[in-house]
Amino acid sequence: MSPIQNFEQHSRQLVEPDLPIQSRLQMAMEVRDSLEIAHTAEYLNFLKCYFRAFSVILLQITKPQFIDNPEHKLRNIVVEILNRLPHSEVLRPFVQDLLKVAMQVLTTDNEENGLICIRIIFDLLRNFRPSLENEVQPFLDFVCKIYHNFKSTVSHFFDNVTPPVEDIKPMETSSSDQVITGTAFVGNGHLNPSNRSFKIVTESPLVVMFLFQLYSRLVQTNIPHLLPLMVAAISVPGPDKVPSNLKSHFIELKGAQVKTVSFLTYLLKSFADYIRPHEESICKSIVNLLVTCSDSVSIRKELLVALKHVLGTDFKRGLFPLIDTLLEERVLVGTGRACYETLRPLAYSLLAEIVHHVRSDLSLSQLSRIIYLFSSNMHDASLSLSIHTTCARLMLNLVEPIFEKGVDQPSMDEARILLGRILDAFVGKFSTFKRTIPQLLEEGEEGNERATLRSKLELPVQAVLNLQVPVEHSKEVSDCKNLIKTLVMGMKTIIWSITHAHLPRSQVWKASGVLKSGVHCLALFKEKDEERDMLNLFSQILAIMEPRDLMDMFSLLYRPFADVLVNFLVSSKLDVLKHPDSPAAKLVLHLFRFIFGAVAKAPADFERILQPHVPVIMEVGMKNATEVEKPLGYMQLLRTMFKALAGCKFELLLETDPYVATLLKYVIDNA
Repeated sequence: MSPIQNFEQHSRQLVEPDLPIQSRLQMAMEVRDSLEIAHTAEYLNFLKCYFRAFSVILLQITKPQFIDNPEHKLRNIVVEILNRLPHSEVLRPFVQDLLKVAMQVLTTDNEENGLICIRIIFDLLRNFRPSLENEVQPFLDFVCKIYHNFKSTVSHFFDNVTPPVEDIKPMETSSSDQVITGTAFVGNGHLNPSNRSFKIVTESPLVVMFLFQLYSRLVQTNIPHLLPLMVAAISVPGPDKVPSNLKSHFIELKGAQVKTVSFLTYLLKSFADYIRPHEESICKSIVNLLVTCSDSVSIRKELLVALKHVLGTDFKRGLFPLIDTLLEERVLVGTGRACYETLRPLAYSLLAEIVHHVRSDLSLSQLSRIIYLFSSNMHDASLSLSIHTTCARLMLNLVEPIFEKGVDQPSMDEARILLGRILDAFVGKFSTFKRTIPQLLEEGEEGNERATLRSKLELPVQAVLNLQVPVEHSKEVSDCKNLIKTLVMGMKTIIWSITHAHLPRSQVWKASGVLKSGVHCLALFKEKDEERDMLNLFSQILAIMEPRDLMDMFSLLYRPFADVLVNFLVSSKLDVLKHPDSPAAKLVLHLFRFIFGAVAKAPADFERILQPHVPVIMEVGMKNATEVEKPLGYMQLLRTMFKALAGCKFELLLETDPYVATLLKYVIDNA
């Protein structure tokens, strides 16, 4: 299409009264296709010629249309041209008139043109704000009107779904702004009026938010009127069942309500006094929207972010009575695969915060559901370690409330079961780490190159399957340490509660998993300070237990425990026997007596454990017995060992070490 040669002549012809609509449409398209001229020195001349013509077309020559026809296309092209005008200083003399034209179209035209006009209004108010404060109130009045009519708009679309049989007219309002409902605009080619459009409602809160930030004096005059209308709008439930031909309208309805919720939660901190009367209603609406909205990741994420804003204020109290609904996973994250994979970390972090605030008021049945939910997530490999840590901390926060619920025998029995399930979850996590930490340490020793290469190779597969992308090795190690530390610190609380709840001895068997698997997890803590701290925390788990429970636990672990203990004593504590009267020497001898005392109970098990240590004990003991000033300690150790061995058949020892065999045979024969 050739560029326009004479703006003045072309613009005069554009508004000639007798010009056919198709010719006027063609000329408007020529202007749109020549709009690059607005980025040159001819911009001012372009505006002087065409701005009046555009205003005349929109306000006089044509009328708002609610079916897709040439007249609508003409208005749409003109509005599009106005939206594309560069917002330079050249435009400033035309700004107020342009704003009035856009407001007129927004309030009277169809949804398609109205959406473009909202963008025009927003951009003008943003770019020319010092001079336009007086032009803002008409827009706010329009927003109040569409929210006032919101419930009637919902009824208009969903209560009467008969296809239209007559020309569509814009929604009319009486002096009291009551809506005259008609047939829903769902037929082919029909256009919704902008004052009956969920899309317009969706776009409006962002502009209002901007205006309130820009012109603070408008807040005091508009919030008292607008706020109750918005609160009422988000509480409209919509239809229980949505026909297939109305699903797009239903999605638009929920999108409009969610945007409104976002605006209301933005006001929470700055305008708390205005919102406080609506606390309960807003919280109910947020949860109801989670129940009813579609499985759209963006919509659900916006709702969860709104929920997060509420939790950062005192208004979170309105959520507490709704905890049962929020405990349903389909409500919290939806049922779609994309929602399930994307939103769970945010959703469960928020749920954990809510549960933390109400934990003392929860029933045992509610606590049971929460433990099931969070223990499952703590073992879900598709969630990050930071989420696992959040789940562990949440369950730890439940231990005390569960313990306090045991006020009588039935409730104590139920509380015992719940405490045992938390213990199971923690011990199970230790068991998982026992298998994964060696691989993590191996990757650390080999450097990050292997892990980086693996990430690159696996990334396309993970993208297809929507799986979690591997994190850096150092970050993974740090997250593992934080989770292990949380687990170790938590075991102290859990075991104390179990001990004082007088649980059956079977719970001790569960707790033994802390030693079986937990000790292996300490290999991740290599720095001296953190190693010392973790060993101290680990020892506190044992110190908090009743002696009988501790003995029962070690009886389940006697072989690995004895192996570790005898190795420790032989490798680093035999020298203390040079001072037999010292407390350290007495303790070492006492521990050796326990070890050798166990020989008689399980000789088959202890033969292999003691095999590498007996020759060392004999050599060190006999050497020092002749060299040190006070050999009593070594003599007592040898006596204890020979006495224990004399009552057993150590065939493995006799076969592998001739010297020991001869000496033992002599001791046994002369015992």
